[in-house]
Amino acid sequence: EKMATLRNHMQAFLVGGISALAFGYYRVHQDVWSSAALVEKRIHELGRETVATQTAFEARVAALEKELSRLKAAVGLAQHEQQGLVEG
Repeated sequence: EKMATLRNHMQAFLVGGISALAFGYYRVHQDVWSSAALVEKRIHELGRETVATQTAFEARVAALEKELSRLKAAVGLAQHEQQGLVEG
């Protein structure tokens, strides 16, 4: 009878342990999938932010290049006129 009681206690312990492990596995599994979804969402958002930033950056660079070309042309014209005055 003592062995039967010990066996019953061991079975109850094993059933409880297996149940706890199964529940823990389920929770960890859900957390992993949830975290993966959040990471994927954030990566997608970062991609959109990067594209928007890159577009704004390219627009600024284009404007600066246009202004630089305009200034180079003005300086070149001024130098050409100055050379004409010196020679003439």
